[in-house]
Amino acid sequence: EGGNIQNLNLVEIDITGYEFVGGIAGYLEDTDISNCSVSGSLACYYRYSGGIAGRALSTSGFRLIQNCDIDLDVLLIGNFDVPHYSGGLLGSTQQYNATNINSDVRYVMADGRPTTYQSTYNGSIFGYAQVGATITDVTAKYHATSEKTTWYYRYFGGVIGYMRGALTLQDVE
Repeated sequence: EGGNIQNLNLVEIDITGYEFVGGIAGYLEDTDISNCSVSGSLACYYRYSGGIAGRALSTSGFRLIQNCDIDLDVLLIGNFDVPHYSGGLLGSTQQYNATNINSDVRYVMADGRPTTYQSTYNGSIFGYAQVGATITDVTAKYHATSEKTTWYYRYFGGVIGYMRGALTLQDVE
């Protein structure tokens, strides 16, 4: 909780987790991130997954993620009647901005329990963002395939899966 993460490069990670699965951290609060890279694969069985963190919240104004590179394969496995939040940077966020980001994320959604009706929020930067966000100078590649045919809500976005609040995009390709 609180602080800065800087100059961290994680290569060929292979992380499987239940909830709050992240390349750097499962959960962040009031933390700025700069000059980091993450490559490899993540698998999440329950709710939050992201290249930087599964979930990130700010309680003291907007926080910033800058100068980061993400190159990930993400497997989301539907086992419960709850939504998945997955993003190249953050799965779910409140009050985070992103600048100077390169993100290449490949998602596969798989059946864990065929009778489950789930929601999924997926994006190359944020899966789900609350309270607004500013995203600038971003190159985002996004690929999604689904083996699961019973998703209830599917929010797939090249940048953000689902946004609540004001969104500013600048120099995004």
